[in-house]
Amino acid sequence: MGKIKHSLTAFFAVAFFALTSVTVFAGAVAGGDLWYDGGQTGTYVYSSIYDHKPDDGRYYEVKASVKVCSSVTTSGWLPDSAYISADRSFWCNESSYYDYRLLSNGGK
Repeated sequence: MGKIKHSLTAFFAVAFFALTSVTVFAGAVAGGDLWYDGGQTGTYVYSSIYDHKPDDGRYYEVKASVKVCSSVTTSGWLPDSAYISADRSFWCNESSYYDYRLLSNGGK
């Protein structure tokens, strides 16, 4: 009985950790002009992108998106920064992503 109880406790501990774990990605985009942060918490999927160098004379439009199952939620094209989130669904795939376009390079 002790081994079964121990095994069940270990199983539920691993399952709880797996379901509440946090996955995050952050990094520079467009040669460091933009910064992207996206991932999952225990309750939602999120995507964030913003102008990391606002005074460099380059102007971007950015779009943040998340996909949960087959449903895509997007911020639409916005100047300089965008954020979007959606509730998680543990029985299907989830992803977060971004897009950007350079509007003006400041004469460079």
